[in-house]
Amino acid sequence: MKQSEYTTSTGRKIYVFHEVYDYTHQLSILKWSMSRPFSFNVSNEAMLVGLKSDTILSSQPNLTEDQFKEMMRIDSIDPVKELLKGKQLKRHWINANVSKAPTYFHADAFKEDSLSLLYYLNCEWDTSWDGNTVWATDDLKGIEHIEYPEPGKLVVFDSLIPHKPTSDSPIAPSFRFTMNSVWK
Repeated sequence: MKQSEYTTSTGRKIYVFHEVYDYTHQLSILKWSMSRPFSFNVSNEAMLVGLKSDTILSSQPNLTEDQFKEMMRIDSIDPVKELLKGKQLKRHWINANVSKAPTYFHADAFKEDSLSLLYYLNCEWDTSWDGNTVWATDDLKGIEHIEYPEPGKLVVFDSLIPHKPTSDSPIAPSFRFTMNSVWK
């Protein structure tokens, strides 16, 4: 596993963990995620940018914290386990993004000391398919970090950092799946 750490201009952290899971485990998480009931929901993005929002296809699986940790093998990934130490799972969801869907910057939580855990679910993703995640400055006037949706990658970051997915290319597979969670 390779890991990187980034610090925003306001001192907030973004931790990136590459190649966290082997292909078999990636596939099992993806299959489980795809079998959840999805529905159209209003996105959380309305909170930050002029009340703009859009409908997103998402699922809110009802896993306990222990079930989530077991499925994501949190306790076997020492740096992630350490980051989440003393925090409780507050909510988690799965998004199924499609190309040409508008995206807006948003925060996952609005309280200090919250962390988001983002997992890219697709087992294959080509760089030409776009769909990167972009983290912005607090005033939304600059870019702090961009992350490619690499299969098997986990990103843990301060939930207050504004971020958004970029639209997928029309040549991308039908959905770009991500699993997100907030820990406080």
